[in-house]
Amino acid sequence: MADIVKLKLANQKYDADLLNNTHSNFIRNCNNKLASINMQISDFKTKDGNFEFTLDTATILIQLEELSVKHNLNKIKKESYDSVDSTVMGKYFVILEELIKSHFNGKEKEMYLLKINALKIEVEINKEKYNIISNLFLGNNKQDYLLMLEKDLAKIIVEIYSVKKYPYLSDMDRVSLLHDLYENLTEVVSNHFSVIKIANDFRNSADVQYREMTIEQIITDY
Repeated sequence: MADIVKLKLANQKYDADLLNNTHSNFIRNCNNKLASINMQISDFKTKDGNFEFTLDTATILIQLEELSVKHNLNKIKKESYDSVDSTVMGKYFVILEELIKSHFNGKEKEMYLLKINALKIEVEINKEKYNIISNLFLGNNKQDYLLMLEKDLAKIIVEIYSVKKYPYLSDMDRVSLLHDLYENLTEVVSNHFSVIKIANDFRNSADVQYREMTIEQIITDY
């Protein structure tokens, strides 16, 4: 690990204190960026407890340590996917994948790549979910409605099939469960759509009685 830090500082004049300080900061920064896939820098040690990096792996690890991604990872932890920078996260995922491929083999490599892919899917789905929800409402109360749907509707649909949260479901499990949900929702959505059309017509009616009818009454009566 010290050799990697020396490689990072190769174009600088450094003394022992600078090397030691950079060494501890380097490990902390790497651990912070590996934590999203439940890794630490110690996971790169051999069975003998030593670090043995190729030059390619060392170079990629330096790229990871230097990448400014902290704020985006904090936003993911807080589930603030709307403000996650897709470009920065794209670079982050590429570096992570290259790092794993350059250092690990077999089942370890497969396991870590699956974790990266699961996190990538989680971010992409949640960002798209936010974009869809944010286009449903207009006006000053848009954020309130957005939070309601984020908590109660879209989050349910996204999370019940989450690769990150339920990694042991097979693809066939997910297909079968999704098909079951689809069949149950089809009738509900069809009935709901009928109410939407009726309510829209009522709001556009010349009859004041219809225009001012509450949505609860429309749902109950029609």
